[in-house]
This record gives sequence, C-alpha cells and structure tokens, in this order.
Amino acid sequence: MQKVWRPDVPGTCINLVQFYYGLQIPNIITDVWIVISPIRELMRMELTRKIKTGATAMFLLGSVTVAFDIVRLVVLLDLGHKGPDVTYHLTDAAIWTTIEPTVAIVAICIPSVRNLTRSRGPQRANGRHGYGSSSIQLSSDFSK
Repeated sequence: MQKVWRPDVPGTCINLVQFYYGLQIPNIITDVWIVISPIRELMRMELTRKIKTGATAMFLLGSVTVAFDIVRLVVLLDLGHKGPDVTYHLTDAAIWTTIEPTVAIVAICIPSVRNLTRSRGPQRANGRHGYGSSSIQLSSDFSK
C-alpha cells in the first residue's frame, strides 16, 4: 500500500491498467444491461406505438451514462500510462469519477421533470381547477 503513495519505495505495485479494466468494464456492462433490459420487456407489452416510443426514449436516456462510462475508462487507462506517481495525475480521473454518477442521476430524474411542466388541468376564472372537490360549497353560517 505504501508503494501506491510513495513510488520511490522499493517493491512492486498492482498493474493499474488491469485494475482499471477490472473496475470500469463491469460498470459499463451493467449500465448497458440496465438500459437495454427494460426496453426488451417494453417491446413485448401491448401498448400504442406512441407510448412505446416515449418509454423507449426515456430508457435510452441512460445511454448517456454509458457514454460517460467509456470516457471515464479512457481517462483511467491514460492515468495508468502517465508514470509511476499516479496520485500526481489523479485529478482528471477524479473529475470523471464524479461526473459519471452525477450524469446518471440527472438522466434518471429527467422524466420526472415532465410532471412539473405539465398543465394541471382546466382552470376557471376564480383560479380553481375545473375538476375535483371544488363543487362542494361550505356555508359560513354554522347555525343551519
């Protein structure tokens, strides 16, 4: 462990390139699986073409995460080739390690934004919605 932080210490350390392959390739495979598996099941369902297209597009937002996974793998592999002092060159890899899950979270949350922008239904002139319990009139006179 000391060799990782102090390259001048005699001895050997793990092969970082192989370590990064072992770290990131399973991550890419699972992300691709997470994107593709719901689409396969969605195509089996009896839905209109419009609904299937919209749902497929929503699931394909996850492919943006796969693209960032690949960029992160390239940066990590480049880090393994920069020299013995990995901690000196760690900044780019650390940035992409932070960006990748952030993009995944944003991609997952984008469909819920639709609910925020959707109209809440017809409104009347008094500001009340044209549906629901607005037809119930409460009397202010409790003696009745």
